[in-house]
Amino acid sequence: MDSMYLSALFFSGRVPKIIRLIRQAKGLNADPDDDSLLDKLTPHVPGIVTFADHNRKLPWSTEYSTVLVFADVSGFTALCERYSAMQDSGIDKLTKTLNGYLGAIVENLISSEGDVLKFAGDAILAVWRVNSETEMTPILERVIACCLDIQKEYGEWQTDIGITLTVKM
Repeated sequence: MDSMYLSALFFSGRVPKIIRLIRQAKGLNADPDDDSLLDKLTPHVPGIVTFADHNRKLPWSTEYSTVLVFADVSGFTALCERYSAMQDSGIDKLTKTLNGYLGAIVENLISSEGDVLKFAGDAILAVWRVNSETEMTPILERVIACCLDIQKEYGEWQTDIGITLTVKM
């Protein structure tokens, strides 16, 4: 799912906005054409990895506080089965549908300064790093507002083939 979704995201035209949001949130140049190939991959790697201290000898670990959100999509299996049964362009339509739905959810997560940690099948694990105790309450408020926005906009989403996708957070 990860590579299929990222490929679909790339070809759909959504990447530039997502790249811009991630890069702006991380204080990087908003124009990815000005940076190296490695910098262009930054949006596809969680910030907790990108901005870790890579000069330490491996293996190493670190601890910090975070707020995690697990967003689980229901209706995914029925959607895959229905599109898979189509003779012509079913996979393309599945990609477009998932890209539209998951891409919009990801945009909400990123615009609230969250970071997509993992795509797990039909679910998304997002993280917000908390650097100090005083940040916890404002970050929790931001995360709750983000989740409520996602529920309002994408809590129930009707596809073009009559399957309803829902997201539980």
